[in-house]
Amino acid sequence: MTTRTVAPSPSSARRKFRTLRTWTRDHAYGNASFRQFEALAARDSGKDLKGFFGAWVDGTVIPPEKYLYPGSLGTPTR
Repeated sequence: MTTRTVAPSPSSARRKFRTLRTWTRDHAYGNASFRQFEALAARDSGKDLKGFFGAWVDGTVIPPEKYLYPGSLGTPTR
């Protein structure tokens, strides 16, 4: 679910898959930490993703709405 939320648009999906390809290539047959993945994702996106990963990965409650519907997805209709 986290990776789907990261890339709501086609251009961000391309960046997401580039990040995932880089990650698997660089760490094939090895070990790495999730914090290293966060750093790679932030570098590739050019954005500070601490709030996003904090909400989705480190959080213990449903993430705030701004992290549930990023980009062009908007907010849900209720």
